[in-house]
Amino acid sequence: MPRALPAAAAVSRAFDRHVLDGADVRATLLELVVQLGLLLRHRGQAARAVTLTLRFAGGSRWEKTRRLPSRPRTTTTCACSPTG
Repeated sequence: MPRALPAAAAVSRAFDRHVLDGADVRATLLELVVQLGLLLRHRGQAARAVTLTLRFAGGSRWEKTRRLPSRPRTTTTCACSPTG
């Protein structure tokens, strides 16, 4: 009997210091997106929605969800890596 795949997937990264450089934050966000894509691809899953949650040092948080189309319009292959 096949095992059911988890309904959710998550990746995270904690900075060990306050990060004020936008380039560092964007680079980390890109790495997380790539990790999540690889995880879903490895599982043979597709996302219905993507939620980005930011937790700040003071304890507050910000969350944004984007629902994706139910059917992808095209299938593309990405031949890139986060390191270039």
